Amino acid sequence: GMDFGWDHPQAQVQLWLDRDEGVLYVAHAVKRRNMQPYEMWQIVKGWADKVPTAWPADGFQTEKGSGKSQKSYYEEAGWNMLDEHAAWPDGGVSVEQGIIEMYNLIKLGRFKIFEHLTDVFEEFMQYHRDDKGNIVKVKDDILSAIRYAYMHRREAVQLSDLNDDGDYYEEPQTRRSWA
Repeated sequence: GMDFGWDHPQAQVQLWLDRDEGVLYVAHAVKRRNMQPYEMWQIVKGWADKVPTAWPADGFQTEKGSGKSQKSYYEEAGWNMLDEHAAWPDGGVSVEQGIIEMYNLIKLGRFKIFEHLTDVFEEFMQYHRDDKGNIVKVKDDILSAIRYAYMHRREAVQLSDLNDDGDYYEEPQTRRSWA
């Protein structure tokens, strides 16, 4: 999953899903500000190459000079962007739904974060609500990318089932890592 950004950081994450145990892992996460898509691709391509990537609806925004969408710049840089922006199966994009579902999975021990991902833990610690109960969406770039990936976990693929072109092999291979 990814969250676009320039002045505020853009973020890219990779989730692994253990379908046998029903556990979701945040395996990779990075955020940077003021980086072009091709620069960020150099940082993440080792783990993001060919992996379907969920992205927010603002990826359809176009740049005035070229008329190209944000999404297209990331595709040109190397990302395998999903065709449609991140949404729940019913088409909604509720932030609240994602927060509640992920929080419940954490409480059940079914949502885990690799311990070296300190930026993820920092964002979780800063996440809060205002005095009216509204989620304060500040410094939540990685959490947003996680939420987009979580929303589209139904698009998860087993990495060993992808050939060098990012297409599926005719006969599925066996491997336990999911992205």
